[in-house]
Amino acid sequence: TTASDTYQLGALLGELLTGRPLQSEDTLEDAIARAASSRSVDFSGDDWKPVPLELRRIVEQCLYPDPADRYPAVNTLKQDLVNYLRGFPVQAVGQDAGYRFRKFASRNRLAIGAATLTIAGIIALTTWYTQNLAAARDRAEAEAANARQVSEFLIGVFAAANPNVSGRPDATVKETLDEQAAKVDTELEGQPETQARLMTTVAEAYQKLGRFEDGLEWATRAVELSETSPSLTEAHRFDAQSTQIALMFDLARYDQLESVIRDHVADTAAVFGPLTEQALTARNRLAALYGFRGEYDKSSPIFRQIYADSVTNLGPTHTLTLKLAGNLAAFLQPSGRASEALE
Repeated sequence: TTASDTYQLGALLGELLTGRPLQSEDTLEDAIARAASSRSVDFSGDDWKPVPLELRRIVEQCLYPDPADRYPAVNTLKQDLVNYLRGFPVQAVGQDAGYRFRKFASRNRLAIGAATLTIAGIIALTTWYTQNLAAARDRAEAEAANARQVSEFLIGVFAAANPNVSGRPDATVKETLDEQAAKVDTELEGQPETQARLMTTVAEAYQKLGRFEDGLEWATRAVELSETSPSLTEAHRFDAQSTQIALMFDLARYDQLESVIRDHVADTAAVFGPLTEQALTARNRLAALYGFRGEYDKSSPIFRQIYADSVTNLGPTHTLTLKLAGNLAAFLQPSGRASEALE
């Protein structure tokens, strides 16, 4: 909550100003727990004497046991800190803060310099916090909106296939999927994130219905959209590429697949890292392609290396590691190495 965030920032500011935790015997986490149990913080110790009154009042308002008494927003705390640096009255003190600050400044010029650096750091921290919180909130809201629209789309498909809803007793899931898929272009124009996700969803739905050509068309469109729209995340692109490659396997388009998978491997390693689950999954697809083409001399070394990397980086019991072991065994057996496959 804002109140807990304000408390943590106040606790950090207090530690920076005094050079020690808010209570000598505990940590910042202990101080936060103490506030939750309505215990107060002692500002009368020697460590607080060199600290300007305004800053003590600011820290005190951040740390009030009752959250309602704290700063109502992080930006309000930030403004008090800015006012202190500029010599304006500080809300936490009241209308006499300017006078007290000027009196303090005449006696402690060196201390002001040190406090200025500390406060500047806190302002930077609160600015960063506010910006990142807003960005995270926007991303969460966008993801929630996308999820809602995907859910509504799927509900629409099944509702249209229900004769009691559509009034069409002869309607099939395939027919209603075609009708609902057309809405991705007409009703979601200008919403590339939702369009890309729904295109991938439509592709997967066609795949489950055995309509691989239709599925590949939608998956390819999702990949192309993810490559041209800057608002789409790499996760969107990875999902679209994965569906596209799966459908090309279904259609046995092995000659076309190699260049597609190699680009997929390079993209995934560059974005997620060469030893991540995504990158290992992409390399697994390349090895599988060689296996399906009967090129076991190419597939086996790749499978072995991916399996070793997965054991080292993901662990021997990770789902992908176990899958890779199965794949390696499956492609070793037809190459005449049954004993290795059994192992």
